[in-house]
Amino acid sequence: MSENSTYFVGIDWGRKFHQFCVLDHDGQVVAQRTCQHLAEPVRQMALWLLQQVDHQVEHLKIGLEVPTGCCTPN
Repeated sequence: MSENSTYFVGIDWGRKFHQFCVLDHDGQVVAQRTCQHLAEPVRQMALWLLQQVDHQVEHLKIGLEVPTGCCTPN
């Protein structure tokens, strides 16, 4: 990862499983994962996501979709 890289993360938050997709600044898929809707798998997914950006959260842009629609900040 270069210092100025931004990674875009799409999270499809389902009722039983969650899909994560990481894209680079060119829109290329860098990584994809799925986890169960349980505390430990979600915690492991968060750790995995941090590893994708060398724990530099300022390089992440995250979008979250839940079963009731897209979540956006107010």
